[in-house]
Amino acid sequence: MVDAHAELEFLVRSENRVAVLGLLATRPHTERELVETTTMSATTVGRILSDFAERGWIEDAASDGAYATTRFGDLLAADYERFRESMDLAARLGPHRDLLPTEGMDFDLRVLTGATVTDPDRLDTLQSVDRWAELLRGADRVRFLANTGNELIIRITREEVVDGELAHEAVFTPELYEYVLSRPELCEMHREMIRAGAAFYRAAEGTDVPWFLALYDDLVGVGGFDESGTVRTGFESDADPVLRWAEEAFESRRDDATRLDADDFAP
Repeated sequence: MVDAHAELEFLVRSENRVAVLGLLATRPHTERELVETTTMSATTVGRILSDFAERGWIEDAASDGAYATTRFGDLLAADYERFRESMDLAARLGPHRDLLPTEGMDFDLRVLTGATVTDPDRLDTLQSVDRWAELLRGADRVRFLANTGNELIIRITREEVVDGELAHEAVFTPELYEYVLSRPELCEMHREMIRAGAAFYRAAEGTDVPWFLALYDDLVGVGGFDESGTVRTGFESDADPVLRWAEEAFESRRDDATRLDADDFAP
C-alpha cells in the first residue's frame, strides 16, 4: 500500500525535486536544459528524473530526449503550488489574526493567496502610508472604516475631496471621532470636506476594532494595528469575493452609525 504521507515528504523535503517538477509542468525540458537552468549536477537531475518516472509523474515527451509531466505530475505540481501559497499566507497573517477581521470573512481565505500581503517582518510604516496616499490620489471613490487617524492621509483626502473630485465616505469609531475633535485643524478639514460633499459617520458606541477597511474604487485594503496604533499587517485585494465582503462590512457599520454634519466637527 502506498504511503501518501511518505510520498509527500519525498517531494517537499527536496527543493531540487520541487524545482524540477515545477519546470517540467511549464513545458518539456531535456536533462541538459534542467542542468543548465537549475545549476544542479547532471547526477542529481538524472536521479530526480528516474525517481519521477518510476512514480509516473513524468514521461518522455519527444524524440529529442525531453521530459514532460504526466497528468498526475501536473496535478501534483498545481497542488504543491497551491499549498505553498496557502502556507505563505498563513505564515504571514496567521500570527496576527487577532488584528484582522478574519472570523467575519465569509469567503474562502485561499482567494487571498493572490493578494498583496504585508510582511510583518519587513514592514515599513512610512511605505504603507505612501501606498495609501498613492491609492487615494488615483481613486474616484474611497470608503473608509477607520479606528485610527493619520494626519497626512487626512490632509491628502481633504485635497482630493475639496480641490479634486473624490467621492468619499468614512465611518469613524468613537475613539477616532474624539481624536479628530481634539485637533481644531483636522476639524476644519472635515467641515470643508462635508461642504464639498463627503459623508462622515460616527459608529455605534462600543465599536472598537484593531483594524481598518478601505475601498479604493474596487480595490480592498485591510490593515491591522497594534496597541500603539502602528500598522502590523494587512493585505490588498481586488478579488470579487473580497470586494463583496468589504462592501457588506462597510455598509452594515455605516447603516448602524450616526451621520455627522459640519457642526459635529466644531472643536
